[in-house]
Amino acid sequence: MHNHLFDRIQHLTFFGLLMIVSAGFVYLIADFILPIVWAVVISIIFYPLAYRLTREFGGRSGIAALVTMITAVFLVFLPIAFIGTVVVKESADLYRYAISTDRATLTNMVNTIPLATNLLEFAGVNPTEVPIMVADVLQKASRSLASEAIQLGTQTLRFVAKALVMLYLLFFLLKDGPRIGATIMRVLPLGDAKEIFLYEHFATTVRATVKGTLIVALAQGFIGSILFAIAGIPSPILWGLVMALFALIPGAGPAIIWVPAAIILYFMGNLMGSLVVLVGGIALLSTIDNLLRPILMGRDTNMPDALILLSVLGGIGAFGISGIILGPALAALFLASWKLFEEQYKSELAARG
Repeated sequence: MHNHLFDRIQHLTFFGLLMIVSAGFVYLIADFILPIVWAVVISIIFYPLAYRLTREFGGRSGIAALVTMITAVFLVFLPIAFIGTVVVKESADLYRYAISTDRATLTNMVNTIPLATNLLEFAGVNPTEVPIMVADVLQKASRSLASEAIQLGTQTLRFVAKALVMLYLLFFLLKDGPRIGATIMRVLPLGDAKEIFLYEHFATTVRATVKGTLIVALAQGFIGSILFAIAGIPSPILWGLVMALFALIPGAGPAIIWVPAAIILYFMGNLMGSLVVLVGGIALLSTIDNLLRPILMGRDTNMPDALILLSVLGGIGAFGISGIILGPALAALFLASWKLFEEQYKSELAARG
């Protein structure tokens, strides 16, 4: 009896110590959680390339991992850095335009669109106040972006440290992914079958979300920014990013941006610009989703549109711009966990309703 009680005390003490030490370690590396998650997500996306290159290089996984990591840097991180720099610049330009433009001019611009003026009056909104509201929104948004840019500049060292940690982990995940996965499976107490199930559904959903949703949205934003630049609209890359974000919203899409832009250009007298945006929007932006999504997704399982929307918006709120990727990644793990629960307790659920 005493031995059994002592054994229980030993087990509880050991697991309590294990939880405390683990929580302390997580607290210790809390500042690097996002780089770690980024490394895991990107390794899942690019591991098929690393595996293929390993065979091409005669089993030299280190060289294959290095080439794959450099490819990921050129395809993911450099474009993000470039877009971020340009967006901050264009946001500042838009802010200066908003505070320097005569509000009477903005009022005249709104009044050149009779339908919009009538709709606003019908809704009980004074059309002359709309430019003031728009200018205020642009000022606040641009000021927020500029503040984040300044903060990023003052924390360059931390940013570089996190990027180096992420690249370091990414290299080893690409090089020794199966061995690392086997070690984790051996340590975790869930059971190999459940762990494989969770990983496969998580990885499949992440790849499908990134390839079938995010890449399509970025392609639409890229094309939209080109159309806006040709049409002479200020800050085209900034508007392209906005279109990409709207492209993530099921049932909405970039048409929320380019359709009003084409109408405004028409009533402002820029017929050629309006035609470029309208024709390009119909011929390219409205069809690229149907063309690219089946090619990029293949047989991957996609998440429901509503969950993609919630995960992207929630991810941006929780993690900033990183949430565009990390939000769907966590949603994928959420789906996989509940799918496992359904499979594991199928008979109990059927018996007890």
